[in-house]
Amino acid sequence: MAYCKSISGIVVAAALSVAGVAQADGAAIGEKHCAACHGSDGNSRYAAVPNIAGLSAEYLYDELRDFAKGERHGERFKPENGEERDMNEVSKALSREEMQQVAEYYSRQTFKPRPQQFDPLLAKLGSKVYRKRCERCHEDNGREFDEDMGRLAGQPKQYLEKALRDFLQKKRRPPKKMAKQLKKLKEKEIPALVHFFAAQQD
Repeated sequence: MAYCKSISGIVVAAALSVAGVAQADGAAIGEKHCAACHGSDGNSRYAAVPNIAGLSAEYLYDELRDFAKGERHGERFKPENGEERDMNEVSKALSREEMQQVAEYYSRQTFKPRPQQFDPLLAKLGSKVYRKRCERCHEDNGREFDEDMGRLAGQPKQYLEKALRDFLQKKRRPPKKMAKQLKKLKEKEIPALVHFFAAQQD
């Protein structure tokens, strides 16, 4: 029995060691390729760049893969004291294993809602639109999400509006369940939703 416990302990220790190495690798990859725009902990300080901390590893990996394949178009962006790049070229520079490691790393970070101004009247209208069009999938005012979607609550307004309009203009392919609701969205409801999600700052 003591021998079995000893072997079991070695196996667990080895597994934890491997997990620790993978985390360190993910952090190093993120620092090299992602941190300039998304922040070392996945919380961006730029209005055009989303926070990726705490999103599911599956979702982050799928997004990286889609960018690498050209199935999603990345806008060029230049951070302060950094070079102008887009997500397509960043993702193409990563191997599949590196994508998995960096996705796992950022999934373990804590999402920090963006402190930002919002229009209370627009947010109130957005609340009604949210209940009707978004709540079924994006629960808890956009804080909750599945493995195949991102978080909406607390993201920067500029990014949120750009993402919504990209979906509406078919520059980005939405999930089928989302596409059905987008077709029913009125123009005035877009900024309302943006301000509603921006108001979720806790």
